[in-house]
Amino acid sequence: MREEYWKIQKPDQTLYEDILWNKPVRKDQTNAIGIIGGSKSGFMAVNLAYSICQKTVISDIKILVPDVLRKIIPSNIPDIVFVDSTPQGAIAKKAEPDIFAFSSLTKTILLIGDSGFSSETGMLFQNLIFNESFKDKHFIITRDTIDLLLSDITKLLERENTTLVVTMSQLQKIFTKSYYPKIITFSMQLNVLVEILHKFTITYPINIVTIHRDTFIVASNGEIVTEEKANQMKLITGELAAKVTSFLSWNESNELKALATALK
Repeated sequence: MREEYWKIQKPDQTLYEDILWNKPVRKDQTNAIGIIGGSKSGFMAVNLAYSICQKTVISDIKILVPDVLRKIIPSNIPDIVFVDSTPQGAIAKKAEPDIFAFSSLTKTILLIGDSGFSSETGMLFQNLIFNESFKDKHFIITRDTIDLLLSDITKLLERENTTLVVTMSQLQKIFTKSYYPKIITFSMQLNVLVEILHKFTITYPINIVTIHRDTFIVASNGEIVTEEKANQMKLITGELAAKVTSFLSWNESNELKALATALK
């Protein structure tokens, strides 16, 4: 018998159709979206996220990237901010005033990754996420940005208005680094993982979106939604995180519903 907190969404079904019915038709009905990421080794995830957000929601969408990318950014992307780069081509710590100013103009912020695994960028992101002035901003964190923030993972888990879109491998690291008394394995049964995430998201005010084998899992405030036939590439490329960002931009008070609908 399935627990009451666990709902199953079929691949050809939307559990929460009211989320789609209430899709905004004007920019003033959504939060402004900020997309932060990229380095000299990668811009594809930023570009993909921008494209998906454009297609999914009517909103002001802004991008912040290191200035090392200035020459290769497509000219058809407006509202883009270039900031100082590290010698390795990632976003530099001295860009902090610019990234803070950028974030003050947005409400839903996607840290999309391709950050060059720069510890300097990781410190910058920590300062941004944990800044008291931005506590009401919703941060969606995914891909290699997760790895940059593992050094202070417990503080991140305790932050409200935060969604982590992670691989199972990253979920393992999160549980290990936070000393949570459960072990995540790739071989565990789905119902076992669902119960763990149910309790985990009661303990911490965090949203989790992940894929276990071929099943999407969304966990928020102890509630779980799963959907079979998951496409791993949606998570790896950042497509899933971009959809999550889009749906959260107009559903702050219905996070679980927004996350589940974003799986489509």
